[in-house]
Amino acid sequence: MEKLLFERNVQSPGLSEKINNALEKLKGIREWKMDFDSIQNLLIIEGIRLDPIEIISKLSLHGIEVCRLYEE
Repeated sequence: MEKLLFERNVQSPGLSEKINNALEKLKGIREWKMDFDSIQNLLIIEGIRLDPIEIISKLSLHGIEVCRLYEE
């Protein structure tokens, strides 16, 4: 299982629903969650064979701008 981290734009009303709508049809995603305690407003996506470019594109179509972060 791999985990991708994304920094997301500011919190907005209905953000969870927008993210769910964007990600629900993407293959390989097992779970996603938002870290509200993080300074970067993290969106954490876990799954198998995830395509970060496809995820960013789908989120963008729903008005959610994210930037991938890399773990060290």
